[in-house]
Amino acid sequence: MLYQLLDDSYGGKLNDFYLLTNVYADPQDPTTQLQHVIRVDYDKGRYFGRLRIYVRSVGKLTPAQLKTYNVKQIYQFGIADGAEYEKIDPGPLGGTGDLYLKSTGGGPLASAPITDQVRQEYETLITQYIMPALKKK
Repeated sequence: MLYQLLDDSYGGKLNDFYLLTNVYADPQDPTTQLQHVIRVDYDKGRYFGRLRIYVRSVGKLTPAQLKTYNVKQIYQFGIADGAEYEKIDPGPLGGTGDLYLKSTGGGPLASAPITDQVRQEYETLITQYIMPALKKK
């Protein structure tokens, strides 16, 4: 459904669409709250990495910060890259050519196996955050 929406409503291209998502406890310091901010990039004409979803973490934003900064600026302030999903074709994550990159221990993104949990995280991003936001836009 996501590919169809992007092809039909966005002409097969979506450049740097930014979105704030969930607030969560920092795994290294549970008293600190962080928030995910994602960037979606889609180009029907690309063969590899046609759909890319980048996930970063930022400190939980105050209402004043949300009024002052746009989501792109918030993404650029991101503390760390957490994950990147790259898809070629529609369907579940894990098909031929799909990639999942993950940061471990605050390090740079590196290739990681696509597990059932990773597929679930990907589906959650699509169904709970990306699709609803794109339909509103």
